[in-house]
Amino acid sequence: MDGDRRDNAQPFSAAQIDAMNQAFRETCAKLGLTGSTPVIELVAIRIVELANAGELDPGKLTEIVSSEFVVP
Repeated sequence: MDGDRRDNAQPFSAAQIDAMNQAFRETCAKLGLTGSTPVIELVAIRIVELANAGELDPGKLTEIVSSEFVVP
């Protein structure tokens, strides 16, 4: 696949995965998301995108992603 970053992506460490999981749980709680919905999948994708770009602080990930999914 052209442009598919998964081909070049480096694996995440256990600590990095823990940080992403924490951010995912906190973001879903902050947004009131439960169950299995397309929005929850988008939240997870966005967290991974930001982690691939170098942001691995759970608090910052939560802040960034939750602000992107809030409708003004």
